[in-house]
This record gives sequence, structure tokens and C-alpha cells, in this order.
Amino acid sequence: MTVRLHFGVVDMPYAQSTAPAVGKKPPTTPSQTISTGDVAEILEARYRIMETFFDLKGQQIADALTDAMQGKLEDILLGSPIEIGDKLFSEGELGEIEQLFRKMLDGRELDGKIAGVPTQAAEAGVSHRSLHPYAKRPARPSFIDTGQYQAAFRAWATEE
Repeated sequence: MTVRLHFGVVDMPYAQSTAPAVGKKPPTTPSQTISTGDVAEILEARYRIMETFFDLKGQQIADALTDAMQGKLEDILLGSPIEIGDKLFSEGELGEIEQLFRKMLDGRELDGKIAGVPTQAAEAGVSHRSLHPYAKRPARPSFIDTGQYQAAFRAWATEE
């Protein structure tokens, strides 16, 4: 059995998509609303965030996956039914990996490890959570403008 680990985001529209994503014009109609999936694709193409996450945290990710697999095996040995399907783990069973990703962003661990990070927006304290996103405020971690991208991150595994 081969296990493949995947990283991605829950694709949901940004609540108020008034700011353009990198390299895009501002949305003018609801059909042009920016989603977390759009942002994840743009950020991955430009900064390789999830790829770098795996490079930086590979051993911790492997340990978390091993723990999750051990837990799944223990459940099976204790008589839990075996579910046949694409996903090996239920929602949240790889939450430790998801937390590693969120903590990496919060801890500014990508600063200086990826070209262009910290981002200019992060250094300027831009926050679209605020009524005045571009008001002067302290620097913030990169890639946590609204927090939706960070919160939408998910890890899952499939059997191949």
C-alpha cells in the first residue's frame, strides 16, 4: 500500500472580496469573487508555501502521519469497522499537520526562506479584516491578511 499525502484548502469565497489577488483585477461581479482556492493557487505558484512547508517540516509531518496511522490501526484492532474509500482518515484526523502549517505561518517561519517573504503587505501591516485595510499598523505575518487562507488549509491522505 502506498499512502499519498495531500495539502490544499477548503475552497470558499472570501467574505468581502474587494481587494485583488496578486496579479488580478478587483472583482466586479459576484461571479468574480476570489476564493481561498484561487488564493492558494496564486500563492503556491508565486511562493511555493505548501511545498516549503513540507521541506521545512517533513520530519514532523512524517511523525504526525505515523501517529495517525498508528491510531487508525489500533482502532481496527479494537474492532472498529474498516471504511473503504478514497480517504484514509476522517476529517480532522490529520489536524496535527494542519496545526503545524498554521503555526508556521503565525511564527513567520517562512521569512527569509522564500524570496519576497516577508511580503510588502505583511511588513506594512495591511489587514483586510479592518475597515481601513491600508491604515498604518504594525507588521503582521505574511499570508495571514484575512486569516481565511490559513484557516482553510487541510491535509489528507489517500491510498494508491
